[in-house]
Amino acid sequence: LARMRFMPFEDTAVGLLAERCGIEPMSANDILINQFRTPLKEEHIRVKLSLPKIDKKKLTIPTMEQRIVQHRIYDEWDMNEHFKQVANPSLYKKLTSIKWYTPKHDEIYRWDD
Repeated sequence: LARMRFMPFEDTAVGLLAERCGIEPMSANDILINQFRTPLKEEHIRVKLSLPKIDKKKLTIPTMEQRIVQHRIYDEWDMNEHFKQVANPSLYKKLTSIKWYTPKHDEIYRWDD
C-alpha cells in the first residue's frame, strides 16, 4: 500500500474490485466515514462550491482513529502521511518531521474569499 500511486477516488476503485471478486456491497456507519479532510468550515464551503482546496498548511494531523474511510485526501504526500499514521499510530507524531498545526476550532479562520 505504501508504494501505490495516489488515487483520488480510491474508495471507488476498491468498490469496483470488491464487486469483481463477488463481494456483496454494504454501507458502513456514517460515523466511520469522514467526508472532509479537516473540521474547518472553510473547507466545507470550498467543497460545496467546487472551489480550489484549502491551503495545505491548514490540514490537521492525519488520523484514521474511529473511521474506516477518509475522503478528500489532499495529495500523494497526505496519503502517505495517513498510511504512516495507520501503520504506527502511537509513534506517528514522533516519527513525522512535520510541525502540525491543529486548530482548536474552525472559527479561528476568517474566510473572506
